[in-house]
Order: sequence, then C-alpha cells, then structure tokens
Amino acid sequence: MLLSRNIRYSVSVDATCQTFYEQLQNYKLYRYLIFYIRTDNVMDIEKIGTRRCSYEQFLNDLRKCGTGDCRIGICDMEYRSSMPAARAGSSLMGDRPLRGSLLLVQWSPEGACNTKRTLYESGLKSLRDALGECQVLIKATTTEEATLAQVVEQCRSRSRSGPP
Repeated sequence: MLLSRNIRYSVSVDATCQTFYEQLQNYKLYRYLIFYIRTDNVMDIEKIGTRRCSYEQFLNDLRKCGTGDCRIGICDMEYRSSMPAARAGSSLMGDRPLRGSLLLVQWSPEGACNTKRTLYESGLKSLRDALGECQVLIKATTTEEATLAQVVEQCRSRSRSGPP
C-alpha cells in the first residue's frame, strides 16, 4: 500500500499571536514576532523584537532554529522610498520619505525535512487566516533569498504597484 505524499497538517494559532500581532501592527510596540509550532501543532510566539531591533536581528532570530527546522516571522519593515518627496510649498524634490510594510517571512532551510516544511506551510496558511494578509510575503530557503536589499526592493515594488 502506497501512502500519499500530500499530507496535510492541521495547525491552530494560539490567541496570544493575535494580541501581539495587533500590538505590532496598530500600536508599533514591537519590530518583529517570530513564530514556531509547538509539539501539539499550535502556532505560538517564540521571540519578540523591540522597536530598536534591526532587520538583521530579525533574520538572525528567525534562523536560530538551525538548518533542520523552520520558522515564520512578521517584521514591521521601515525603508526609504525610491522616489524623492516633494517639499511642501516647493517644486524641489527633498529626501526620500520613510515607508513601512508588514513583512511575512517563511524560513524553510534546505536542510529541513519535508515533514517540517509541510507542517510550516500549513502553519503559514493558518497564521494568514488568523491575522490577515501581510503586505509582502517572502518564502526563503537560504539567507540570500531574504537579504535586506532584496526585501527592501520587494517592499518598494509592492508600494509602487499598490494593493492587490
């Protein structure tokens, strides 16, 4: 008898995830949240980054699980717009304004087994259903797929194209 490789996991989201997400999104209390899936298939918060944390700290905390495990993170990204801002009362162009985007990153390193990857893919869907859509989604298997430069370019591209 052959077993199907299309195994689906049921992952629920702990209520605290919603609370901390709302505090990050609406009140800007945190820079980022790192989520993991507990042994009882419940998504929970593993790490909370303060507003002073950088994107590099977010990426490091996301990858702390090692090459054999996966994580999901949400980061309140701030970056400079690619377009200069017009100064009030003048036709001269000023500094590039600061923009913000909610970034959702699924970290599934190449060394993680397919079971973990499938579990976190299901967890990503559950988290998006519970929290709503983030502005930018990154699915990374290597560090190079989630560099600051690449993420900022995706954020800029998304802001130029507008909402879906």
